[in-house]
Amino acid sequence: MTENIWITFLGKSLIVGTIAALVGSYLISPVADRIERITWKVEAVMRQVEVVMNLSPGGGGLSAAGERLASNLKTISTQRRKELITSLREIVLELRPFADELRPLFVDTSPDSSHGKP
Repeated sequence: MTENIWITFLGKSLIVGTIAALVGSYLISPVADRIERITWKVEAVMRQVEVVMNLSPGGGGLSAAGERLASNLKTISTQRRKELITSLREIVLELRPFADELRPLFVDTSPDSSHGKP
């Protein structure tokens, strides 16, 4: 008689285990897909960070341009530097009305933003 109880117990346990395994695999599949997508996005961001780090000073292209700019600025005479500053001030003054017209287009008007003021 006790053998029948054990066989019944093992049969029910097998059925419950099978159902649990099927439900678990059904629930884990979408989670695994989501984790895979998140991993792919993180890897893409890391590749972009790597590219930016290679372009930053000391890492490649922008560093050489920055060094050229610095050396060119050092060779400019004081008189030429003053002329450039004066020219830039005149350009800024001429462009200010246009910037004032465009400024409202760049203001964030959403009510939940805290940094939308010009």
